[in-house]
Amino acid sequence: MSKYKELLATVEKFLGNPVLMKDEEFKKQMIGLKTDSLVVEAKQYEKEKNYKECGISYVAAAETIPDHPKHAERLYNAGLCFQNARLVGQAIRAARS
Repeated sequence: MSKYKELLATVEKFLGNPVLMKDEEFKKQMIGLKTDSLVVEAKQYEKEKNYKECGISYVAAAETIPDHPKHAERLYNAGLCFQNARLVGQAIRAARS
């Protein structure tokens, strides 16, 4: 799991650097890496039965690219994770997003 956290931390550094973000293609790649890493992280949390963190990671992935083709799927998965964590309010919020 730590590799994904390290990758996310590095990507966040790059995204926070205005000079690097002038390159639109690089920016797009970093945002893609971020969302892909968040989805992998969510799946790992799900395997570990850490459903709250699973939901949080799926929501973060969905919010990073709201127009992504898998946006609704990510929110649905977040809702399932929150439901499994018995966090009904968060499950409803994810479903309504």
